[in-house]
Amino acid sequence: MSCNCHIDPCNTPCSDTCINCTPDNPCYQDCGCLNPTTWECITLPGILSPIGVTNNMNGLQVLQSISATIDALTITPPAPGSDVYAKVSVTDTTADYLNDKLLVTNLLTKTVINPGTNEKIRFSVNLVNMISADPDNLLEIGTDSKFRVIASSTPADIVVTAGTGVTVTGSGPAADPFVVSINPSISVVRSCFDSIWRNMTLAASGSASVVYVSGNPQYRYRYDGTVEFRGSVTYTVSFGTYSSGTRKFTVPMGSIPTTCLTAGEQTGTADLKGINYIDAMQASADQIVQQYGYIIRKNAQNYFLEFQSSFTNATSKTIVVNFEGVVFHPNI
Repeated sequence: MSCNCHIDPCNTPCSDTCINCTPDNPCYQDCGCLNPTTWECITLPGILSPIGVTNNMNGLQVLQSISATIDALTITPPAPGSDVYAKVSVTDTTADYLNDKLLVTNLLTKTVINPGTNEKIRFSVNLVNMISADPDNLLEIGTDSKFRVIASSTPADIVVTAGTGVTVTGSGPAADPFVVSINPSISVVRSCFDSIWRNMTLAASGSASVVYVSGNPQYRYRYDGTVEFRGSVTYTVSFGTYSSGTRKFTVPMGSIPTTCLTAGEQTGTADLKGINYIDAMQASADQIVQQYGYIIRKNAQNYFLEFQSSFTNATSKTIVVNFEGVVFHPNI
């Protein structure tokens, strides 16, 4: 039988009984229509209340409900001067443009780049405002727009004061530098006053009774010009009897040069050191003290040794002449 109650969506009469056929729902089972599954023949879409879709709508009605929902949406742009784009924190009570939310002091500058298009904010350091105006400030802006130290300025808290034996000239800047001079008498006046130890130049004794064995004394010029000695030299000395003239020998020992200290600065004769030794008496009834010794003597740059004894009989002794503690002060 035909279905006469539907609005013909298929343009073909049905040849079977209609199912749920009403004027509001002209849907039917596949009863011979050429296209029985059009939008108007789809049922049970479900319930979507936010967009007004109910479960008894067909496909066309669902689309109509979606369209009506979209048309009802209202997008209201912010009014001119009203900013809704930036807040500092969740507790910020007032929204404003980003440029107005960012504040700078006089040490920074703020510039909007590309105004009216893809805008950006640039921050720059204001170097000029970072230079203190205090007196004696040593900073300034260089030609490369960076900080530099003013080398020609002298801080007021640097004071060079002259004192006893010290003179000061100059005001301090590079054009007039400080020059500190001291009394030459308290400085090393000669490069040879270097405290380096040097060997003395030894000389032959000139006496067959005084024979050199070993050793070489050393000397050095202290930083004030004083000549100091160290080391030792050993001789074998053959003394004569008590009544002979060979109880004493004065022989040359060596010298120091006159290149650092002149002969005039070393002038003068002085006994620099003397040592005496006492031996046991040669006989119980001997009343003569058995002793011998040496003296280190200088005459200008030349040094001599004097050996002497009081032996009763002729005696040979090996004598070590010790130069430790010998010091000479030149006339400088």
